[in-house]
Amino acid sequence: MVDEKLYEETSFPLPYPTKISSTVIDYEGMAIYNGKEERMVGVLKGDDAKALSYIRG
Repeated sequence: MVDEKLYEETSFPLPYPTKISSTVIDYEGMAIYNGKEERMVGVLKGDDAKALSYIRG
């Protein structure tokens, strides 16, 4: 998926996970990538990351 987004020069969020236990993984936030420039342009944490997940479905 990441390769495809970079190839299409599309911006996208990429969650970064946090290990809570050996069987539970949560995510701490999201890195926001600019596909055209092929670099990370920002980070969303907490309620901002949850809101983006909610909006994107």
